[in-house]
Amino acid sequence: TAFWLKSDELMAERRKLLKEDQFLFTEVLLEPVLPYDSKVDMAEVTSELGIDPAVGALVGEALFGEFRESPNDPIKLREHQAEALRQSFQDGTAEGRNVVVTSGTGSGKTESFLLPLLTRLVRESLSWDPDGSVNEWWENPSLPFSGSRLPSRPAAMRSMILYPTNALVEDQISRLRKALRSLTSNGGRQLWFGRYTGATLGNGPVTQNNL
Repeated sequence: TAFWLKSDELMAERRKLLKEDQFLFTEVLLEPVLPYDSKVDMAEVTSELGIDPAVGALVGEALFGEFRESPNDPIKLREHQAEALRQSFQDGTAEGRNVVVTSGTGSGKTESFLLPLLTRLVRESLSWDPDGSVNEWWENPSLPFSGSRLPSRPAAMRSMILYPTNALVEDQISRLRKALRSLTSNGGRQLWFGRYTGATLGNGPVTQNNL
């Protein structure tokens, strides 16, 4: 552990162990990460699939906007991301509609599944009524915890993402939050998501002690 200890003697002993060669660490091994170029124009892919340009613009900005050198540059996809979108938007019984992406580290696998997922949700959301207000209970400490969502439409689950470890959930949840904020800030509908792990509280009211 890297945490501070009360005992100076124990910290000195720990430091000595950490400095011993081959005790806790071995020689550093470097793994090269191959570059994956973004060459496919997203607007062309969405047009090919008959997707409303407004939907493509919202989703493209949410997932890839920060990677552009200039805000006026077109959104570019990597080949496997574009292919994942094409395959996902086939008819429900079409062969190859269910995609498995096995590209390397840093290749944009997360965007390969978020791209078709968010594209479907945003496309559907264009027919929804305007968003209801958000119950910002956290702005007033005297108020008890309650759900922040005050929807103008019936609640329904549209998608489920399964992760093998909690660590992976924590790593990607900020990316999902950022993407959904981008959707709403650019005029899209508010999308909500919940996170359920082994640490998630069970049913029943949430007390102040649980916050």
